[in-house]
Amino acid sequence: MKIKLIHYKGFTMLEVIVVVLLIGILSSFIIGRSMDNYAELISEAETLKAHLRYAQYLSLVNDVNFWGINLNANSYSFERNGAATNVFLPGENSPVHTITSGIVVSSGIGHISFDNWGSTGTSNTVITLSSSSNNYQVIITKNTGFIE
Repeated sequence: MKIKLIHYKGFTMLEVIVVVLLIGILSSFIIGRSMDNYAELISEAETLKAHLRYAQYLSLVNDVNFWGINLNANSYSFERNGAATNVFLPGENSPVHTITSGIVVSSGIGHISFDNWGSTGTSNTVITLSSSSNNYQVIITKNTGFIE
């Protein structure tokens, strides 16, 4: 009597589980890296908003001086009446805040000044922060100075 072996074609359950596990691990690294970049972008935008609100507050409480921020592509600093100051930004140990590496201000660069009503003027001011794959806009609403 001859025994005939049957060979099934296909994958074993162990092979399928290993492949699914490897795909899961690789995708978690890819998603994690892109989320870290987005989290840094949001963090930088929230810091900028806080500094803008502080400049706005200083303009509201002081009728003589107009406060604002001078934005460059990779940093910004306080200014009073359009000139640089040595006043430290809140939460900083210098008058200049350097933006996190990999994030740049791609629009809205220049002087943003608040009047004694807390407004930047009669048109919206839009500041766009960009990373390699994400953008975030900080908008200062015309006339009211609302920062969103």
